[in-house]
Amino acid sequence: MATVTQIGPRLGIAPTCAALGLPRATYYRRRRPARAAPPRRPSPRALGGAGQHRLASGRTDEQHVVNSYEPKGYLLVVQAPRR
Repeated sequence: MATVTQIGPRLGIAPTCAALGLPRATYYRRRRPARAAPPRRPSPRALGGAGQHRLASGRTDEQHVVNSYEPKGYLLVVQAPRR
């Protein structure tokens, strides 16, 4: 890149890039200032601030944690004898 920038104005950008094996598009693309990515829009189905807070506070409730790990009968179906 630095070589093309130094020698390019005298010999021409296209011949200098060709001699170095650097695509011209790459040279011109890297000379441009980097663009910042546009901010992402929130999903229309996303919860609002109050809903997110309520959901996060409910996850740490001891009753929810204890009840969420109880087996619900899946093991009984797997362990049942086959007929």
